[in-house]
Amino acid sequence: MGNQFEAGGNIESWPPNVAGKPTQAAVFGCMHPARGKCCEILWTATFDDLDAALYWAAKKEMAATRRDKWIMASRVVWQHDLTAEQAVAACFKLMEPQLDRAARSVEQGTSATDLDIGEGPMKPINLADAQQMYVELVPAGDDQADPIASFVAPGPGSPDWLSAWGIDDEEDGNDVPLEWVPSDPSNN
Repeated sequence: MGNQFEAGGNIESWPPNVAGKPTQAAVFGCMHPARGKCCEILWTATFDDLDAALYWAAKKEMAATRRDKWIMASRVVWQHDLTAEQAVAACFKLMEPQLDRAARSVEQGTSATDLDIGEGPMKPINLADAQQMYVELVPAGDDQADPIASFVAPGPGSPDWLSAWGIDDEEDGNDVPLEWVPSDPSNN
């Protein structure tokens, strides 16, 4: 999965999302192999708490790209008085120039690691800094299969990264051999 690129951003004019509050979420397609660039709402939902909304939206975004073959998909979560259509339209309008720039970069053969999205609200996400990661487990050798399980796990930026994955990071010689630890956790 070395061809994957992820970016994230905030809409500064919106109130910040906080835990413990009802949260709305939407997942939308941004670029489709047959339809090209578009803004199509794929799923929407309302949750009692932020964490549930974030998990659901990440899971649906993965389904959009992996199962439904969207080239680009995005998610938005918000806690103020907007419809899903309004929230998605606002996000798409803000990030559209960066999507266009990213698409041109891909058309020129730029690798995911060198992709240029330009200035704007979206910033590239360095997965090595992630505090948490959405993980899907699929049968060995079949990346396109439906997930056997999915969950949120500590990411490499978390102080619990190694111990949460069962790797002893103490100096007592019980460490998992480094060749068993992927150098890029996004490849899992």
